Amino acid sequence: MENQNTKSFKINIKLMQILRWYPVKRRSRFFGLQGFVLYIVFLVVAVSITLTNIIVERSYDNMQIIYVSETLSYCFKLLPFLRNGRRIRKCVNFFSGSNFAPKDATEEKIAETSVRLCKIVSLVYLVGCMCAEVLYFLPSLISKGYNLPMRVWLPYDPTSGPLSYYSTVFYLSIACVYDASATSLIDPLIGGLAYQAVSQIKILKYRLQNVCASSDNEGKDNLIYRNLVQCVQHHNSILQFVKEYEECFSWSIFSQFLGTTFVICFCCIALSTVPLADTTIYVLFFFVAVSQVLFYCYFGTLLYEENNTLMTAIYMSQWYEYDIESRKLLITIMEQAKRPMIVTAAKLVDLTLDTFSTILRRSYSLVAVLK
Repeated sequence: MENQNTKSFKINIKLMQILRWYPVKRRSRFFGLQGFVLYIVFLVVAVSITLTNIIVERSYDNMQIIYVSETLSYCFKLLPFLRNGRRIRKCVNFFSGSNFAPKDATEEKIAETSVRLCKIVSLVYLVGCMCAEVLYFLPSLISKGYNLPMRVWLPYDPTSGPLSYYSTVFYLSIACVYDASATSLIDPLIGGLAYQAVSQIKILKYRLQNVCASSDNEGKDNLIYRNLVQCVQHHNSILQFVKEYEECFSWSIFSQFLGTTFVICFCCIALSTVPLADTTIYVLFFFVAVSQVLFYCYFGTLLYEENNTLMTAIYMSQWYEYDIESRKLLITIMEQAKRPMIVTAAKLVDLTLDTFSTILRRSYSLVAVLK
């Protein structure tokens, strides 16, 4: 039976398995090697020939800088998926235990709402990113003459004939799709996992407020105590997941933040300098870059705010009818909930909407300096 996370990210996981970023159940000996080969061929080599062109020609355009900034951030972003795939699989399947399964219609509704939102975000972001990449390299396939989608250094002349030209365009197109996949598959997955934790806190709050709803007077205290023990275990598991989540994705998020800051900056510069007819691709890249940061910061803020309401949910329950042992269990949850549930990127940047606004301000400051 599929758990909540598996249902939420079915498309992401399937495509990531094809790209060898997410381990399959029956992993072959060469599975990880295949992932590193694709990583080197379509990511490392692609950004290397672009950087070499900048160094050799001693000039660059905005699209080159945008591509290099994003691709370099992807080089660090994908490493945890290639090196620690089993740990990431464990994190994605963390909520597969029976303790996290919905127990009634209300909890089922909370879980289904979370699954539906993650599916919509993943699908919309996947389609949007792929459309942006198609618009980027499509002119090179349909235009007259030999015009590569980006300026790169090559040990041969790609314009020497149709075979060399279309082979080069095909390679660069696959490299662009590979880059886009690092955004369209991973960002909704990482952000959505944080939202899955939010839904678990909502379920926990519901259980705390209805801990004695089905109990009668006979054996009521024992039933309340057992239910509260399960709530304490549930809360501890959520805290453990958040810790594991941060350790798995912290550096991936931080590298994305660094790359996105430069992308936003040079997109703004391009929009203020290029002709109006050429602004479409930069507008798409701008909104994709902004949404990359927004995913993490928005869902991180939801996690922080939902955890802050846990004590209010306990106060709104019928705690005054519980025995002393049950009240002690409530105090245990309240003491744990006092600690802000803030996920950080590399222990340096908090995933909050304040961080999102800070990144936008820093990008604007960088634009002003470069101008």
